[in-house]
Amino acid sequence: MAIARFLCAACLHTCSRLPLCIAPRRWYDWSVQQVVLLLLLAGVSLHHCSRCTQFGRRTIRRWRDWLDQRSDVFVFHLRSRCADLGREPDTPALWRSVLNAMGLGVAMAWLDQDLIVP
Repeated sequence: MAIARFLCAACLHTCSRLPLCIAPRRWYDWSVQQVVLLLLLAGVSLHHCSRCTQFGRRTIRRWRDWLDQRSDVFVFHLRSRCADLGREPDTPALWRSVLNAMGLGVAMAWLDQDLIVP
C-alpha cells in the first residue's frame, strides 16, 4: 500500500498521510487495539484480556489509559460529527457503539482531522 507524501510549497518539507489501517506512532494496527478495547468495555479484566489476546497487561493497560485520558475530547468531537452518538447513556456505551459501527481506525481518522490523535 502506497503512503501519500506531500511537499509544503512554503517550507519545502515533506509529510506523509498514513492509510487508515496504520496507527501513527504505534506498533499495532487499530483493529488489534479495537479488539482489546471492546473486551475491556465489555467488563473483561486486564488479566483475562491478556490471556485471551496474548498481549501483556502493561500494553493493555496503556491502551485503556490512553483512551480514558482522551475520551472526553474524543467524545466531544465524535458527537459533533455523528448526532446519533448523543443518544448513548454513558461513555462506555458510546465507545462500544463507535467501535461496532465504524471501527477504531475510522473513528481515529475522523478525529485526526480535528486533533492530533496519538
